[in-house]
Amino acid sequence: MDRINHPTATPGRQFTEGDAGSGTPATVVTALFLNNVQEELVGVIQAAGLTPSASLVNQLRRAIFELSYPVGSYYWTRRTDVTASQILGFGTWVQLPPGRVPVTLNVSETEFNAVGKTGGAKTHQLTVGQIPAHNHRPPNGANGTNYGFIPTSISGQDVTPSNFDTSASGGEPNIRSQPVAPVTVGADEAHNNLQPYVVVGLIWYRTA
Repeated sequence: MDRINHPTATPGRQFTEGDAGSGTPATVVTALFLNNVQEELVGVIQAAGLTPSASLVNQLRRAIFELSYPVGSYYWTRRTDVTASQILGFGTWVQLPPGRVPVTLNVSETEFNAVGKTGGAKTHQLTVGQIPAHNHRPPNGANGTNYGFIPTSISGQDVTPSNFDTSASGGEPNIRSQPVAPVTVGADEAHNNLQPYVVVGLIWYRTA
């Protein structure tokens, strides 16, 4: 639509009530202008799939919301005491699972290849395969030598990783008289897996 375009309008194409003292006439409301206003408003109502009605006075508001939140839309709100249907006044809405972080669709990744798919965990306990590759150095003896792994028997005598000395001369380990007690570390607990976050309220999904 366009602004009023009549000789009685102001230079800025605005309406005026006129001034009898100065001889300024009131702006003539033309049929063209009124028809433009009517069709603009009715066009919004019809674009939202509504039928214009003379008995309803809230259709324009409803149409704007319908066009803003069509079926398949999400509605975010800090209100937790009412539903999206109660706030907007229309539609069928389903609340998304609480305590979830939204992520966009990515068909090339199995975790995110379908709308509505859920996954992830707040905590995670590492498996052996997820622990970084590393070595455990055996403790040093009284003379600064290391005690390490050797074959299961030497000259017919069974040995264990805790009772031999690899520093012996001639390549033959010396059997230790006092075994080294194993050292256990770690509490076998799951670690926090949460990314930095902010709680925004509720998210609703329109189904109808």
